[in-house]
Amino acid sequence: PDGTTLSDGRCFSVTFDDVGVSWTAASDTCVAAGGMLAVISSEEHNSTLDALRVDSCGAAVHVLFGLTDAATEGTFLWPDGSALGAADYTNWSTGQPDGGTNENGVELNVPAQWNDTGIDDANLKTCFACSFEPSFDNGVTCSYTVDPACVQ
Repeated sequence: PDGTTLSDGRCFSVTFDDVGVSWTAASDTCVAAGGMLAVISSEEHNSTLDALRVDSCGAAVHVLFGLTDAATEGTFLWPDGSALGAADYTNWSTGQPDGGTNENGVELNVPAQWNDTGIDDANLKTCFACSFEPSFDNGVTCSYTVDPACVQ
């Protein structure tokens, strides 16, 4: 979709909503656009999302992405149902995840590390990230790219 960035084989977009949205509403928005709440499976994805977070939402704003342990505490799943495995890329802040059943979502905080966070309607987020799988048969293309060497 327009306004997406290609990073390590996946397209990303970050949306700012000054009112704030729930995890479910953010997820629904991503799905309606042909994607899902963002999947971060590499350091390049993480760095790209951090740069988009700063550009779209501001340097101090955290961005919600698709990892959640809402179904089973401590078992983190991506929106496609795949589990976060022990060998998979992660970038947890020191001491995270620590939220128990009160914090079932994950956000990219400052400085580009992961933090578990509340995702119910009392914990609205102003910034969320979607990811899209580019392919010739689903019509998804990225409108511009970010050179990983430029992302600090």
